[in-house]
Amino acid sequence: MVTIKTGFSTTRYSKEQEERVVALLRERKEKMEKRELIKQAKMLALPEAQEAKKKQMEEELKREQEEKMAAIREEVEKNEEEGEEIVEEEESLERRRGEASTSKEIEIARIAQEWAAHLELGKDREVEMAIPQEEREAARRQIEAERDPVRRKAKEEEQQIAWRYRLSQERVRRLEVADRAEKDLKAAETRLGKRRR
Repeated sequence: MVTIKTGFSTTRYSKEQEERVVALLRERKEKMEKRELIKQAKMLALPEAQEAKKKQMEEELKREQEEKMAAIREEVEKNEEEGEEIVEEEESLERRRGEASTSKEIEIARIAQEWAAHLELGKDREVEMAIPQEEREAARRQIEAERDPVRRKAKEEEQQIAWRYRLSQERVRRLEVADRAEKDLKAAETRLGKRRR
């Protein structure tokens, strides 16, 4: 047993206690390393998951566009078949009446407008589904910064300094408000002639 200057007495650890402490410290260190590895694995998996999601969205978009194009083709073929029958009837009527044929041109213009609308809709969907390049770059930079211990520490220090700066600015603002309130109170008291001395 050892008595120290403050009057307290302490005993040295036994070998058994030291071994327990060493084992506990080793376990903590292993747990911390395991957590760090899991965190890094998750960060590495994030861009891969985003890339897979992007590919899936691109495939979906391509499939939707193909389906739309197939539907448009079917509609055009159907309209052409119906149009041929109608045109034959109209031509015979027009010949009898002596009129010019413009219905086929109108039908072609309408179909062309529908195609253009469908193509623009597909482009809009593609833009919505794609992940912006800026977001991918920001995620990549963040992952790299978290892997590098020096950058991570610098970033933490930078955040801490910014936090302290915000606190000091808030403190200064509150003091200024309190000073203004005190001056306003004194001015009001002097105007009323009730200032105490």
